[in-house]
Amino acid sequence: MASALSGNDHGVVSRIGQVIHSFAAFVEKHKVLVVSCYSLLFLTICTLLAATRPMWYDEMATYYPAKLPTVGALVDFFWKALDMHTPAASLAVRGAIALFGDNPVAARLPMMLGFLVFSISIFIFVAARCPAVYALAAMIFPAVTLMFYYSTEMRCYGLVLGMAGLALVCWQAAADGRRRRLALAGLLVSLVGVVCCHYYAIFLWIPLGLAELTRTWIRKRIDWPIWSVLLASPLVLLVFLTPIRLARNTYAAGMFSKPHWSDIARSYQSLLGISDLPILGIAILCLLLGPRFSRAVPGWVAPPLADWVLAVSLSLLPAFVVPASFLTGAYFDRYSLSCAAGVAILLVFALCQAMRGDRVVATLLALGLLGWFVFKSVPQARAQAFENGGLSTPVGQSFRTAGWVRELERSQLPIAASGALFYMQLQYYAPGPVRRRVYYLADAQMELRYEGASSTDITLPRFRQALPLQVVDFHEFVSRTPHFLLCLDTAWPYWLSSALLDGGAQLRLLNQSDPFSVYEVNMPPQASPPVTTPGAGKDASGPTRRRK
Repeated sequence: MASALSGNDHGVVSRIGQVIHSFAAFVEKHKVLVVSCYSLLFLTICTLLAATRPMWYDEMATYYPAKLPTVGALVDFFWKALDMHTPAASLAVRGAIALFGDNPVAARLPMMLGFLVFSISIFIFVAARCPAVYALAAMIFPAVTLMFYYSTEMRCYGLVLGMAGLALVCWQAAADGRRRRLALAGLLVSLVGVVCCHYYAIFLWIPLGLAELTRTWIRKRIDWPIWSVLLASPLVLLVFLTPIRLARNTYAAGMFSKPHWSDIARSYQSLLGISDLPILGIAILCLLLGPRFSRAVPGWVAPPLADWVLAVSLSLLPAFVVPASFLTGAYFDRYSLSCAAGVAILLVFALCQAMRGDRVVATLLALGLLGWFVFKSVPQARAQAFENGGLSTPVGQSFRTAGWVRELERSQLPIAASGALFYMQLQYYAPGPVRRRVYYLADAQMELRYEGASSTDITLPRFRQALPLQVVDFHEFVSRTPHFLLCLDTAWPYWLSSALLDGGAQLRLLNQSDPFSVYEVNMPPQASPPVTTPGAGKDASGPTRRRK
């Protein structure tokens, strides 16, 4: 009996091994088909997410310029530094809307494609050095991290990733001598393009430069065509010196995201964070099954040193960007998104080196990552669609049918929306009669006093110069309109409610539908600017004075 059971176990194990090796062989033989199938899955999930997610503040800062009457007006908007970004994302969104209509999926399509190009570029880069299942695992890796969010955010970051991925592939091809002229042209275009998408992308030159220095040291001679591209492409930054200087002079002093040394570690946590449990399970599975089914790959050659240097230095990108950000005065973790390529490449290079090219562990890793991508993304898409009211329901339905919106419709009073993020969504998604009465009350000094930064209340009045936004001065509004409605997100009340209370205003709660509340506001006669200490005290009938 024991012998029979042992034989059955051996048979099961043997069949598992055969399945693993067959899958690895299939991926190796049908690379294009495998990448195409993953691309279809990726775009399907992204489409479901993009179709039901309301735009938020940052996305509207891309969308509204894209809807300006002419391309010239769009470029002029960014040239005057009305926004701190380049016009690339808005131009891409404008083109997508012109081709596919004004809808959430079309507007986010350029970012979805950029993220996909980034993932495919990682596959191509790794597949040139390792068996294809290692490349498959590396390609899926960015989609299981928190940075997957940027695949459907209507901002420049998906485009940055796409250009960065192309730059890696073109540099590798040029270094290997594969279609060298085309590779050099692609390297030039992608490096120029990545800076045109975001100024901070200039730091991509550090890992590429270190990798090329390594090649120069190994070869004992300079590859002048590649160095010419690397040295010439950053000059495109000179074109943007005027808006860069204007943006720094306008926004730097009031930025709420000042750089800090802890941002280096925080960048990895916020961009590359993944669920520990499934990854731990995948690692244990690889350790248990890998040695049992491993087969040595004859003639396997390790990746060249220059590729290792590129992967390591690219994975350390936050360590380069954060110190430099002290000069510019602002840092967000998304400025280092491209480091994910370095982490993914380094991960599979190290695994391939340890396994001497064996495909078993890489196959288990790729299947585990693919399963986790589907497992986490499909329920997320379904939950988001349910929250929106279904795929057929217009995006932002809660801004048209909720009880607090009905309260706004019952009144004819002007509406002050507290918080720039909430204001931008309310003035876009609310019913027409409500939308026409919604105002944002701006005061950079008030924002600085209560929030410790003033970038938002500097930005929105500048947006008003070109965009259809009702942004008015706080003091002018309350002196002219002593009786109005205040609508705010209680989870993020921002400074306005505190300033009104400190100025002696009476706030009466009309409706509360978590997390949104509507108050009737009556200002005292001859209301003056609040002089009390910010956040001091609390009105029992009014909103909290500080952020939660």
